[in-house]
Amino acid sequence: MAGTSSNKRNVAPTRGKKKALLLLIDGLRPDALLMADAPEIKSLLRGRTGRGASFSFHCTADPCPLSGPSWATILTGVSQGQHHVMTNDLQRLQIKGDRQVWVQQVPCLCTVPRKKFCDTYRLQHAEGVIKKLPPTIFEMLKNAGCSSSFFTAGWEGLGRLCGAHPGETRADLGKCKFQHWVPGADDADEAISSDSAVAATCKVISSQHEHDDCPDLVALYLHSVDKAGHKHGFGLDIPQYMDAVRKCDALIGLVLQALDDRQRFRQSSGFQAEDWMIATTTDHGGTASKAMPPSVWRGFEGCGCMQAGIPQLHMSGVHGLSELLPHSQTFMILDGASGVAPGEIIPPPHPSALARMLLSHIVSTAAADQSLREGEEITTYVVPHPKRAKLAGPSDV
Repeated sequence: MAGTSSNKRNVAPTRGKKKALLLLIDGLRPDALLMADAPEIKSLLRGRTGRGASFSFHCTADPCPLSGPSWATILTGVSQGQHHVMTNDLQRLQIKGDRQVWVQQVPCLCTVPRKKFCDTYRLQHAEGVIKKLPPTIFEMLKNAGCSSSFFTAGWEGLGRLCGAHPGETRADLGKCKFQHWVPGADDADEAISSDSAVAATCKVISSQHEHDDCPDLVALYLHSVDKAGHKHGFGLDIPQYMDAVRKCDALIGLVLQALDDRQRFRQSSGFQAEDWMIATTTDHGGTASKAMPPSVWRGFEGCGCMQAGIPQLHMSGVHGLSELLPHSQTFMILDGASGVAPGEIIPPPHPSALARMLLSHIVSTAAADQSLREGEEITTYVVPHPKRAKLAGPSDV
């Protein structure tokens, strides 16, 4: 799918009902995005909304470059020290009551030399402590009377963070319509899952009626780049990884085209204008295992917390070392964000800032501040499940 010049696809800036499109791409290194054949995502840097884009390619995962903790920071708008998601072990996320997520704390599983680098060790609480996950951007919008749709393909962790039960592929999370596509073992199944999630995203955007029900926030999560990174290695010199970036970009292009078409149709038909913000980011980077010197690999091998939930020691590509820039560096692109000046954002924004900026655009800055204040910590204590008292460490892989 060839890219189209953004100059031909820009829609004149409008002021109307505020909406947002959120594009979440797992495992996309910032340097890989800049070097890859990815014209669609890069078009956001030139400002497809017509108002200019704000961006940074020097953000840092908070502070552990693993998917669970990083996406929790991005979705809740608070740091890891407040949401307490430490690993990729989804069994530690418990869904209670009205889709409320609670996080069961884990002990540090690192070797003694590694503990001084481990965020779980630094932030850990006693085994058996369970903490309420602060509200995600979807819950904040629900509380503000706004609606959202969230489509995910691949890893189910984001759905679990939002209150979906294990294995649940469709859910009505308040005013958030959630749908997940589970891939099979091979690349073809992964592609089908991604295609399906993109098609559903385009469908909800493409409604061409004056009184449609397009949500205030439309969010899409794609896992294919991260899967290629783990299978072949994360790196600019790895063709399979760079090709996965190219294919993901082409899918993103379909979503952006659907939004362009929607805007043009509404303008030409005299319907109420819409003021869209487009945001995209990632959760972490990564490296090829073979590229890591023995001393670095020993540090990776010694971090049992990094292997919890999704052991990586057997994979060709890995991530999780906060001290390695290729692992921890991320990016954020905001096109048409209210109250954010176009150009490079200096200093680079914290990943938690994205939820605030989305809520500020769709609702108001005051609503964003209030919602984040309401995400105060709630702690209870539980008896650890006997079969989960010990998580898999390096010696168990």
